[in-house]
Amino acid sequence: MAKESLPRVYVGVMFVSASALMLQIALTRVFSISQYHHFAFMVVSIAFLGFAASGTFLSIKSSLIEGETGRYLAELSLLYSVSAILSFILTQQIPFDPHMVTWDRNQLIYLLLYYMLLAVPFFISGLVIGLVIARIPKRVGEVYFYNMAGSGLGSIVVVYLAFHLAVENLIVAASLTGLLAAMVFPRGGNRIRAAAVFFLIAFLVAQPFLEVKVSSYKSLNRLLNSPGAKIIGTEWNPHSRVDLIKSKGVRYLPGLSLAYAGAIPEQYGLTLDGGSPNAITFYDGNISQVKYLSYMSSSLGYILGERDRVLLINPRGGLGVLTALYYNSSRIDAVESNPSVIKLTMESNISGGIYNHERVDVEVENSRSFIRRSPQKYDLIVLAVTDDVLASSTGLYSLSEDYLHTVQAFKEYFTHLSGDGILLVTRWLQYPPRELPRTVSIAVTALESDGVDNPGNHMALLRGYSFFTLLVKKKPFTIEEADAVREFASNRFFDIVHLPNVTMKEVNRFNRFPNPVYYEMTESILEKEERQSIYSEYLFDVSPSTDDKPFYSSFFRLDKILPLYRSMGEKWEPFFEGGFLSLFVLLQGSILTLVLVLLPQLYYQRITLQVEKKTLILYFFLIGLGYMFMEISLIQRFILFLGQPFYSISIIIASLLISSGLGSLFSSRLDTRKLGTILFIIPLLLLTYHGVLSTVFNAFLGDILLTRVFISFILLFPLGFVLGMPFPLAVRIADKINKRLVPWGWCSNLSASVLGPVLAATIALYFGFTSVFMLAAISYLACLLLVRYSVP
Repeated sequence: MAKESLPRVYVGVMFVSASALMLQIALTRVFSISQYHHFAFMVVSIAFLGFAASGTFLSIKSSLIEGETGRYLAELSLLYSVSAILSFILTQQIPFDPHMVTWDRNQLIYLLLYYMLLAVPFFISGLVIGLVIARIPKRVGEVYFYNMAGSGLGSIVVVYLAFHLAVENLIVAASLTGLLAAMVFPRGGNRIRAAAVFFLIAFLVAQPFLEVKVSSYKSLNRLLNSPGAKIIGTEWNPHSRVDLIKSKGVRYLPGLSLAYAGAIPEQYGLTLDGGSPNAITFYDGNISQVKYLSYMSSSLGYILGERDRVLLINPRGGLGVLTALYYNSSRIDAVESNPSVIKLTMESNISGGIYNHERVDVEVENSRSFIRRSPQKYDLIVLAVTDDVLASSTGLYSLSEDYLHTVQAFKEYFTHLSGDGILLVTRWLQYPPRELPRTVSIAVTALESDGVDNPGNHMALLRGYSFFTLLVKKKPFTIEEADAVREFASNRFFDIVHLPNVTMKEVNRFNRFPNPVYYEMTESILEKEERQSIYSEYLFDVSPSTDDKPFYSSFFRLDKILPLYRSMGEKWEPFFEGGFLSLFVLLQGSILTLVLVLLPQLYYQRITLQVEKKTLILYFFLIGLGYMFMEISLIQRFILFLGQPFYSISIIIASLLISSGLGSLFSSRLDTRKLGTILFIIPLLLLTYHGVLSTVFNAFLGDILLTRVFISFILLFPLGFVLGMPFPLAVRIADKINKRLVPWGWCSNLSASVLGPVLAATIALYFGFTSVFMLAAISYLACLLLVRYSVP
């Protein structure tokens, strides 16, 4: 490759890398809307599957490396741009349904098609980067820098664009960025430009097909199935699509008593990414017309005493605000994490302007951040249900992190309660019991860690037909308060699950089960001697979720698969939840990696693998695995700090890739013998970060988002800088031993990157993110041992 063409090659690499990262992040949003946002880890795995397969292809088709590379780069970039759009359109026609994956064999084929189609653009972009590395291995540090810097910049650009564009147009933006690379690369002449113009015309024709199809199981489609239903407003922001729906099918009053026989007011539906249903309820300013609010379980928090100062966490369409106004609270803090929800609610013609009420103060930010910085004490903190009852009951939130329902979150809520304050939590009721015992476990653990000897005296728990409401007091319930709870429950046909000194005769009265299973399980969790037995022997994992293991809706237990299947028979599928799906995706990714990456390499690349060559290939695998474990762990841990998964994914990737790119560039100045020193530093650095992150989060979680983003960049830069060195240094070593080892190393590294995201998500699901982070450190430590004793 001519030296004078290198600047154009480097710029082209930046454009392709930026485009691929933009596409990857945009696809996480596509999955969030079409399915559920925890499918994002599949996108990362799919992307690296395409990259890894490109490495295998290059090692087999060595003629590409020796040919007219400049022309190949331009043509491949154009092909990449076309495939980015086309693969998206085609995948939206595949009827993949995760609800059916465990019993409909066709779903396995559909999921495989998803993988293969979405991997195509990443395969082609991988060819572009791989070709450049293979042609100029001695400049791998520079290529790696432009590759990672481009990816980092792409993740920043896509965040900016997400404020202004629908997710479909983010795909288009990624595609057009790849088109720029085709024009920049050497020999990307008139033919490429003509093809680019043709592609733009074709794109305009294909515009009607660029639409994300929302799962038929999501609330948006269910609401639109009603006659005359229509979407009357849609708002986009970087982390969600919010729709306002006028539909006769809207009825959202979680916790409403069956004893209420009056009329239900008109409601407009609200959905986030097609799910998480909520509603804006008709209110004309006449508070006397909303008597139905007194029949909701959440009203118990107000009946037990004056609640002058109230905190509402994610009140969405404002039902909680209406309740607080109905009971004449003097100051209401409504903390909503989604700005589009507030905007649509305030602009609707039925809300009565409740968010503009003089007694209501609206804060648009992450609730944990608000609580951390607020000095206020509250008489009542309300944590309302915000997810979909269907998705909750079928386990589709089981891989979603939830930092509002953890032991640490509850402790922060307790800290902000006034002397006689109450935390009120409403959730969906499931059978067999899952969310209810887990919520009790969280509350009990939080109370005990605050020095409460008898948590049961601080708790009251009611259930209705499809929900339960837990009240946790800072002080023990008095006899008068317990009697008030009994009267409230009896008048509204709510079943008591727990009260101090409750008797068996008082439970399971109205919505009857064959056995008072909710009462029995709650009492067992309250007893320290029986609690561990429940955690270890119950068919579901109902141990308390924590900030390290924030999967509130994950109850899947690998060791209980057979007992669960025997117990549930043909009804077993919903109870296996996302834990089963993560294992299946891991298995499928492993098979695809073996078939598309490793076996072709073994068949075509028949080089004699001495010990040092095998060791070097293993080294490339381990640094890829370690990097992915570290990255996935940090992305999840920073969700709490930055407030939204989309922000965390974008900021962490940008920080690490830009700093790793600079580290790679710096590594070109180092002798390869320094590799051992670098690998010695990395595990120590990871252990240091593990200890420091919690302290930093605690110190700055209450700051504004811009400050937290800046701190994230500064904090992660040193780590990313050092992590950018092991790969290019090893490529130079491989090039000296045998040039054909370079594509082997590339494939091995990317194979680890295919498996890493899914493996990390699976490990975190069962053991927490600390375990994933520690495994990252162990991976780099193993690399150090390999280099010290086996690599020349």
